[in-house]
Amino acid sequence: IAYIRFASVYKDFKEIKDFEEFVRTIDELVKPVIEKKD
Repeated sequence: IAYIRFASVYKDFKEIKDFEEFVRTIDELVKPVIEKKD
């Protein structure tokens, strides 16, 4: 959550779709790591 908050300020998203795309990208990167732990 903290990283997303930081990125939302740092990247200065202009539109909500840009932010949503960023969140999806982070989800795709993190999901395999989380699944690997299970």
